Amino acid sequence: MKANATRSFTRVLGGILGMALGLGAGPLALPARAQTIVVAQFPDKTGKAHLGKSVFDLVVGAAKERGTTVIAWDQYQRTAKKNRIAPTKALLPPNIKKLCAALKLDGVITGRVQLQKKKYVIKLELVGASGKVLAQKAYSLGKPEFPPETAAEAVEALLKPLEKSVAAAPEDTGASGGTSTAAAGTGTTGGTEGGSGGASSTGTSDAFLPPWARGGSETGGTSAAGGGAGAGGGSGGTSATTGSSTVLGAGDSGGTSGEVKSAAPEPKRKRSTGAVADVLLDAAFSLNHRSGLSPQHKAGIYPGIWVDGRFFLGSFLDVPVVRDIGFGGAFNMSLGLEYKQSGATEAWSASQMQWRGEFLYRLAFNDVALGPAFLFRFGFGSTGTTIDAGTGTQARSAAYSYPYANLDIRLVLWKPYLRFFVTGGFLFTVMTSKDVDGSGNGFNVGAGLDLVLFDMLAVGLGWEMIEVSGFHMDGQTAETSDQYHNFLVKVGWNWR
Repeated sequence: MKANATRSFTRVLGGILGMALGLGAGPLALPARAQTIVVAQFPDKTGKAHLGKSVFDLVVGAAKERGTTVIAWDQYQRTAKKNRIAPTKALLPPNIKKLCAALKLDGVITGRVQLQKKKYVIKLELVGASGKVLAQKAYSLGKPEFPPETAAEAVEALLKPLEKSVAAAPEDTGASGGTSTAAAGTGTTGGTEGGSGGASSTGTSDAFLPPWARGGSETGGTSAAGGGAGAGGGSGGTSATTGSSTVLGAGDSGGTSGEVKSAAPEPKRKRSTGAVADVLLDAAFSLNHRSGLSPQHKAGIYPGIWVDGRFFLGSFLDVPVVRDIGFGGAFNMSLGLEYKQSGATEAWSASQMQWRGEFLYRLAFNDVALGPAFLFRFGFGSTGTTIDAGTGTQARSAAYSYPYANLDIRLVLWKPYLRFFVTGGFLFTVMTSKDVDGSGNGFNVGAGLDLVLFDMLAVGLGWEMIEVSGFHMDGQTAETSDQYHNFLVKVGWNWR
């Protein structure tokens, strides 16, 4: 009888202990949901095109290796397009929030690679489904190589904030200290309740979970001292980062150690103008020179006013190919121009006018050294000189109209401040008027240097030359030619 009573008591005690352990460990024993993210392609500003791709591939591989589901970047872009979001705006915080909801993502890893003071700087960040930056990592490398182990360390640090959201226990159902059980065991925050701290000291926190599903501590159950310490129990944990922290790598090799600091929004980067700005408006003081015709019509250096401008559809449309289509034009008018015959003292007032309108297409390589850009220009122009001479003189007025095609080669010598260009083109079927007859052809060449000041303001020097030939003067059969030079001192406004 006594033995039966003892056995009954043992069963009851065992049942009570089992229920207690079940209530204490049950919430933590729920399987953690796998993280789902997308990794955006990284802009590479180093001139080493393979580095950006290499970092992207290593980050994707490291994320998959730790059990994270990584959807394709193309799928993210297609979803953005379906939601009428431009590709360049797909990574803005409001759009990340919208697309994460559509694709059921936990976050987006973004980054960029650039060259700073002969160091290859890699910056990575995790943006959560809310559109807020949760973690950041930065590395400075001495050579264009990103070690796989460093990529794995970076991904581990970036994704830790997501572990807290996907592996967290359900809300408190009424058990004492139930809400703080998981947090106490991690050692990140320590026990915020006395009961929670005591529970963590038993070693039944999250040690049995896979490493990626654990809380902030490196090993579960190591925060016994922290748990016992109540609100100060954080000392028992070894957390590296929290959901609102940023971890910056140290050393040229991108070391795995770093300091923890509060995350702050990255300052807005200035928009690069590149070698060919989306919008340009120039005003210039021109110095002009003309030499040509037979008998010789020659004017020394005379002043003028020059205005030119252009704009590309990329200033308001970010659509491949279409954004590089543009339109432009220029106008030049002389001031105080006079002509006289050789050896004569009499001079006649005159005027010179040039204009052109053109269709543009830009082919730019801003991520390559010197950021070369090729600008194709197709248009129609006119150059003419009117001389107010009396009858019986040999002074002749002349005007030329022509379709043309030009190729500009533009470089950024000192990014983003100093830009250089050369241009050359052909004038097709030059049509003459006024005191010259026939038709001919011609060519034009030019060069210039622009210095960008205060982000949008630019000053520069330029030179253009047009030569036409193959026509003749009224009453003459011999062919002749005409040549115009423009030297420009410019000030302008440009925007990209």
